[in-house]
Amino acid sequence: QQRTERRVEALEDTVQKLAEAQQRTERRLEELAEAQLRTESEVARLAKELRATRQEVGGLAMTIGYTLENEAYRALPALLERDHGILVQEHLVRRYVTDKYGESIEINIIGKALLQEREVTVIGEGKAQLSQKGVDQFIRRKLNRLEGVVGEIFPVLVTHMVSSPQVETYAQEQGIALYHSFQFGQLR
Repeated sequence: QQRTERRVEALEDTVQKLAEAQQRTERRLEELAEAQLRTESEVARLAKELRATRQEVGGLAMTIGYTLENEAYRALPALLERDHGILVQEHLVRRYVTDKYGESIEINIIGKALLQEREVTVIGEGKAQLSQKGVDQFIRRKLNRLEGVVGEIFPVLVTHMVSSPQVETYAQEQGIALYHSFQFGQLR
């Protein structure tokens, strides 16, 4: 009976230790759950801040693009005449044009001009940093969609810089006149 009592006492002691360990485990799980909630809350806050930052950066990119295009409106007529014999007949502007699919698209630089006594439409876009992908997008999103809509197109891209030396050659191979913003001041 004494052996049985010792075994029961040992068993009770073991059960007590297990119960204490279970309580510690439950407390730790509660702490981990609380930490996870804090982490999830912080991640949600950071995601919200990231969205706001992206909007701000997008707004800055638009401002840079509009500033580049606004400078181009003043400088391009003289540059186009000097380099291509194009006489711009109206102010270059930014406006929406209906494309060949009947959709309205924004054209960043547009205006009527004369090239060797033929009427052409200058179609252009500004990119802060121009890449080959940017050239392809301009062709696909603007030039292709305006074929047969605005008459003969004279395409122009303006940029602050190119992403690689090959971009200038690539644009020229596509028949696109390319101007850097530093060239705008060369005529003043």
